[in-house]
Amino acid sequence: MASSEKNLKIIISDVETVEVYEADCGLLKPDSVKIETIIAGISSGTEKRWYKGEAASLHQQWDNDLRLYTSNTNQASYPKGIGYETIGRVVEVGSQVNCISLGDLVWVDKPHQTINFLTAQEAKRNLIPEGILPDEAVFLPSIRIALGGIHDAPIFLGSRIAVVGVGIIGLMTVQLALLNGVEEVIAVDLLPERLQVAKEFGARTFNFGEEDCTVAIKRYWNNQGADVVIETSGNYCGLNEAIRICRVGGTVVCVSTYAGAAKHVFLGEEFHRNRINLVSSMTVNECPHRFAPIWNLERMNQYALYLLKKRLLKTSGLITHRFPFEQAKIAYNLLAEKPEQYLKIVLER
Repeated sequence: MASSEKNLKIIISDVETVEVYEADCGLLKPDSVKIETIIAGISSGTEKRWYKGEAASLHQQWDNDLRLYTSNTNQASYPKGIGYETIGRVVEVGSQVNCISLGDLVWVDKPHQTINFLTAQEAKRNLIPEGILPDEAVFLPSIRIALGGIHDAPIFLGSRIAVVGVGIIGLMTVQLALLNGVEEVIAVDLLPERLQVAKEFGARTFNFGEEDCTVAIKRYWNNQGADVVIETSGNYCGLNEAIRICRVGGTVVCVSTYAGAAKHVFLGEEFHRNRINLVSSMTVNECPHRFAPIWNLERMNQYALYLLKKRLLKTSGLITHRFPFEQAKIAYNLLAEKPEQYLKIVLER
């Protein structure tokens, strides 16, 4: 299968500064495969944090043994390669490879570039099953993250579930909660465009921009509030409202990454008085699943692919903007400045 051989790589070289340059393609090893990018999703959480200069690792030193940020010295700095949502096609296989074929689709969990190399075992583990299109497969990491939030939530038949923030992960969370047997899910956001999609997916919607939104949600649920709120906005105001939406003894599951000081989270109020449980959800960074070893990262990814293959989740229409790699600067500016205009931004070969 022919390959263009041109390897474009994207880096963030400084705050709000994106560069695209041609990098060395590298050499194929006997036990590896060469993958040419078809589509690469941009994460509206992690990648935006790096683009805006808000990533925690830019400002603190992470001690992986202690699993603590232990100082204010930088652990990482620019330039930074980012991204983990690449779907590519195998264009060349090493002489020792017999488990991967030319033309296979593979998910590549690496920073954005147009040529990647994986070992045969890595490629086999991340193989996209037949029947799943690249435009669907690009949602695999988002589905896994949302699935982790569902697994971390104490959801039972009859549970009252709210999802705060209905970007891509929030929209996947809405669908997964309904698949899990929840009769009704409330979706909350500031952006009417995103709430309309959540409504189409089966959620009842409330807009935080409307007066007394949180009061209206509590009253809707007989003055009790939600049993579980899954917070996917990555915004501290959203987190505080998620706490306020909860019933006494309810649970807030935090799926997204937050940046900076929690200036808008008030723990002396509803959090304390209503005895709210706050749960962090994390599917990567060496965090084992809460039900490990039965569930692990590979099983989470495989189940996300199963949901896609069976068409149990809707992804059609969620890609709202497509940019060639050469126009990455435009893509990241849109990501940071105009959230009301997009759902999923992707880069294409």
